[in-house]
Amino acid sequence: MSNRYILGDVVVRLKVGMLGHFSNVYIPRTTISMDLVKILYQNGLIRGFYLDFVRDQILVYLKYHLGNPVLKDIKIVSRPGKRAFWTLNKLSLKYNLRNFSGFYILSTSRGLLTSHQCLLSYRIGGEVLLKIKY
Repeated sequence: MSNRYILGDVVVRLKVGMLGHFSNVYIPRTTISMDLVKILYQNGLIRGFYLDFVRDQILVYLKYHLGNPVLKDIKIVSRPGKRAFWTLNKLSLKYNLRNFSGFYILSTSRGLLTSHQCLLSYRIGGEVLLKIKY
């Protein structure tokens, strides 16, 4: 599992699950995927999750509203070959210029945080991992 890009694997599994209207999907159980699932749950984009210790994976229950997935799109911003580090200033500029209903997920010195938390609570920047639309 160390040779794969875990975040890319998680994103693809979530996208396939949403497009196929699956009720749940399994994703690899790692620290970063666990933090990502917690953020998605706290923002109301998934119904819940369950740690399956037998399969060593996380079972993610996807959420739908009127037959459409609540999580519209999830895109990778920072890749292994091209990292995207944003300061607080750049984050506020990018966030205000792009009027979209969603947020970014950043890897910071305080762990994985949403762009809302980075801008309003902690006032820090970091590596932008994902762009989430809902």
